Amino acid sequence: MGSAEYQPLLFGLDLDAKILKLSSSAIKGFLEHRPVPIWCFCFNYMLNFVTLSFTGHLGALELAGASIACVGIQGLAYRIILGMASAFQTVCGQAYGAKRYSAMGMICQRAIVLHLAAAVVLTFLHWHSALDIWYSQGLVRISGLLSNPTIALDSISICMNYRNWDMMFMLGISAAASV
Repeated sequence: MGSAEYQPLLFGLDLDAKILKLSSSAIKGFLEHRPVPIWCFCFNYMLNFVTLSFTGHLGALELAGASIACVGIQGLAYRIILGMASAFQTVCGQAYGAKRYSAMGMICQRAIVLHLAAAVVLTFLHWHSALDIWYSQGLVRISGLLSNPTIALDSISICMNYRNWDMMFMLGISAAASV
């Protein structure tokens, strides 16, 4: 499918207008048909909001600690689950494409068992190899040595929270694009 097939649709426009028109129509179609995964990931991330709302009543330091803990746990879980779900999506799609509908239930059952077993094994391996999580925890420990650790802990908590909002939005877009 070359660009010559699109030419009659965009006849009479200069190159910048063509690119803008194609980009805007692609983004419009994307946002009209695939907002569900984006909202799903964002609302899933909002589950932490309830936890942090109740923890905030205990104090500022407790809120910052709970926020960092939620970010670390959620990042660990998403890395494992996203990798395993991507593999399952490929196998299930192949069974559906081969019109083996009866085998899809068996594939789903085996995938759940394999996901659970792999998640347990990968959890222990991930604890020792996930430098991103250990880096964040190292920053929290080092911030305790500063002259005012409460402000340092609060600022790290806010930065990690914004980073995860961005990650959830981009992860939702990635899931929507793969549908």
